[in-house]
Amino acid sequence: MTLNISGTNGSCGTSKDMVVNVQKTDYPDFPAGLSFCDVNTNAVINVTPWLFGNGVNYSQIPLSPLSASDTLAIQPFGSNGKFDPTVMGAGSWQFIVSYTNLNGCTGMSIDTIHVLPSPSNGVTLTGTTLTANAVGGYSYQWFDCTNGNTPISGAIAQSYTPTVTGTYGVSITAGNCSSESACTDVVIVGVDELNNELGIKMYPNPVADILKIDKGGNSELTIALTNGSGKLIYSTTTKMQIFELDMSKYSSGVYFIKINNTQQSEILKFVKM
Repeated sequence: MTLNISGTNGSCGTSKDMVVNVQKTDYPDFPAGLSFCDVNTNAVINVTPWLFGNGVNYSQIPLSPLSASDTLAIQPFGSNGKFDPTVMGAGSWQFIVSYTNLNGCTGMSIDTIHVLPSPSNGVTLTGTTLTANAVGGYSYQWFDCTNGNTPISGAIAQSYTPTVTGTYGVSITAGNCSSESACTDVVIVGVDELNNELGIKMYPNPVADILKIDKGGNSELTIALTNGSGKLIYSTTTKMQIFELDMSKYSSGVYFIKINNTQQSEILKFVKM
C-alpha cells in the first residue's frame, strides 16, 4: 500500500509518497485444550506446520502444582510432536508454539495442555445408589451389565440410582483417560417380586444360602433357575407350600427364577450374595 508523508516548517512544507509492503503472518495451529492421561507414553500433538519444520519453535511453562524444574518431554515423531506424560505426572502446561515464515514474520499460538491422573474405577453402593469414587473433572456413563454393557440413557452423573434390580457399572473418562468399573449388583424390592400374578412369594432377596418360594394358592409349580447369562442351571416341579432352593453352591450374581403353574408363568429376578 502507499503512504503519503508530509511535514511543515512555518510556511514551508513538503510531502512524499512511500510504498509500504505488509507481509502476511502465519500462525501455527494445534488442537485447543488438549488433555492426556498420565499413563500415556506416546501422546501426539498435531501442529501445523509440523512441529519440527523450518521456522517452528515451541516452549512450555509448567503451571501449579508443577515446578519450574519439570520438563515437558517432546521428541520428533514423524511429521508431528509427541510427549511422554509419564515423565512429569499430572499437571498443566502452557504450550507456546511460534512460526516464522519466509517473509520473516512470526506468529505465536498459546494454549494449555493438561496431564490428568488415571481415574479410579471404584464404585460405592449406598442403599440402591451407586457412586463413582473418581471426582474432579471426570465424565461418567453408567451401563447395564446384564444387557451387554449397554449405556443407560441420561445416566451421566457421578451417582446413579437404578429403578430395577440388576447389575450395573460405570465408564469414567477425562480427556483421553478412561477407566471402567467392575459390575455391581443392585436389588430393588418391588411389587412385581412380592405380589406377582401367580400369587407367589420369593424371599429373601438378596439371598445368601436358602431361597424360599411360597406357592400361594397354586397346586403345583414348575421352577427353573437360570444365571445372568440365561443358562438353565436347575429345574424341578414341586407341590410343597414353601419350596427351599439351596443357593449356597452357586456363585454371587444375578439369577432368574421362571415359575409356571401350567396356565401362566412368571419370571422373577434376585441376587445371590
